[in-house]
This record gives sequence, structure tokens and C-alpha cells, in this order.
Amino acid sequence: MKRLLGEELEEAREISRILVERIDMRVRELREIEARLDRKMAVLKSLLGKVPPLESGGESATGPSRIEEVVRLGRTGLQVRDIAALLDMPVGEVDLILSVNQPVME
Repeated sequence: MKRLLGEELEEAREISRILVERIDMRVRELREIEARLDRKMAVLKSLLGKVPPLESGGESATGPSRIEEVVRLGRTGLQVRDIAALLDMPVGEVDLILSVNQPVME
């Protein structure tokens, strides 16, 4: 009986050790994700500092349309992926808007 209890206790310890290792691994992963998010926030803040203020005109009561905003940011020289990240839009959509509005931007 004592042997069985000892084996059960040892098995419970091993399971606990494995669970703690998994938790530690997840905590490390979450810290890495947090660090990446912090870096992305810093990039976005620096990009926002490079964008000139909106010009008056061409805006609706709620502000410029998404297309106007993409075109305006494109005129500043920002890369497609930076505009997409800044506006939380797919890169392909931003690229399409800039391509279609190329004559407007020149």
C-alpha cells in the first residue's frame, strides 16, 4: 500500500513539474509577444510623428475617408506595409488603393 501511494505521489510530482515547465514556457512566449508589441507601438508612434496634419477640405463630418487617408499617407512617402499597419488595413487593400489613385498622387 505504501509503495502504491509513493508511486502515486511521484507521478503527481512529475505531472506538476511538467505543468510548471509548460506554464513557464507560455509566460516566456507572452513576454516575447509583449516585447514585439512594444516595438510595434514605438514604430507606429514614430510614423505618426512623420505624418503631417490633415489639410482642410475633402473631409466628411466624421473625418477623411479611408481611401483619402491611404492616399494622403502615400503622398508622405510611407511604405505600403507601414500605411497598412498604421490604419489596420490589409497590405493588399492599401496597395490597390495607391495603385488606383496613382495619378491623383502625382
